[in-house]
Amino acid sequence: MLAHSGLNAAAAHGVQLRSSEEGLFSLFEISNERPVLACSAHPLPFDMRGIRITAVYEGDRKGTYSVPASALPPSRPLVLEGDFRSDSYVESQYMFLHMDAQFAGSAPVRLDPGKMFVEVEVETAIIGVVPYSTTTTHLASDFYDIMNGAHWKDGCD
Repeated sequence: MLAHSGLNAAAAHGVQLRSSEEGLFSLFEISNERPVLACSAHPLPFDMRGIRITAVYEGDRKGTYSVPASALPPSRPLVLEGDFRSDSYVESQYMFLHMDAQFAGSAPVRLDPGKMFVEVEVETAIIGVVPYSTTTTHLASDFYDIMNGAHWKDGCD
């Protein structure tokens, strides 16, 4: 059990995310609760307590997409559904539409894309009870590219 718990902590750092429909990820769609794919390249199932994907613009949280607890099978993507919450849903969707169009190159820059970040927090437990999480911060444009990527890395099929 202790070894598996240690692997859970290591696996939390290696969780990969993608759009549930290849090449069709957008921040706007995630605000409409479109599922995501998650994959762990570790050799054992990964017991996660949840994933939170939070969009932040100029330090202000614009919304969070939360995925509940799940067990990710080794090296195989799993479709995960989540809920999106925001203090200002309309403002978030408006901003996400503009950012998506800017990232796709189909709209002029109206909002500074260098001020928007996406934080991905993966939660698990060590020894089944000790909470453990890891957070990775991406520029929103980099996250957009990752989510629209066609290929997994590090053993995910």
